[in-house]
Amino acid sequence: VQKQGTEKVYGVDIDRDILVDHARFLRPLIAHYLDRRQDPLDIELLCGSIQDYDSRLYKLDAVSAIELIEHLHPIQLEAFPKTVFEFIQPKLAVVTTPNIEYNKLFPEFA
Repeated sequence: VQKQGTEKVYGVDIDRDILVDHARFLRPLIAHYLDRRQDPLDIELLCGSIQDYDSRLYKLDAVSAIELIEHLHPIQLEAFPKTVFEFIQPKLAVVTTPNIEYNKLFPEFA
């Protein structure tokens, strides 16, 4: 029997304190009790850098980097595509940046 849907979600951050603080929000919503999953969703938080290769992330189905790249230092930014597309090799990658009105790093785009 082939399973459908997401089975495991990893959250990765370089700041362990942020991971600990936000772990308390990782619980089902009330609506999830009304329409229960057939298989459980496993969520694991990992402390690490985009520069690090973590074998648990190899060949994931999807990667999302939501408003991340503008916070990376040049060395991390250079490592980002290699880590994501050469090491992790997701089938889907979603990368977003803030809207221009919130981004002070690129004034020439105004």
